[in-house]
Amino acid sequence: MAHTKKPQKAQTTTKRSNLFSEEFTLGLGRLKDFYNVVSVLNNELGHGNWTTRGRPVRKVKRVDIYNRHCYKLTPIGLRTIDIVFCVPSNAESIQSRLVLELS
Repeated sequence: MAHTKKPQKAQTTTKRSNLFSEEFTLGLGRLKDFYNVVSVLNNELGHGNWTTRGRPVRKVKRVDIYNRHCYKLTPIGLRTIDIVFCVPSNAESIQSRLVLELS
């Protein structure tokens, strides 16, 4: 008799997938600013209680290198890249705090 696979129940969503319901975007141009934002989020929300979309460190490094080298040659303002941060729904005021820290 051939072995057949038993039907499996549908998997339920985890708590972690529902945790990050608020998203906001910050324009960052320097790697130092990104790590400052990460430090504030870890202090306020705790490590692992927030996330970002994609791989922001690579993107911010690339923009930071461009800004360091090309800012000396041209008087144009610094380039920025928009990074999407995802936080729990009970942390609505963190966005305004981060905007104030960056300005």
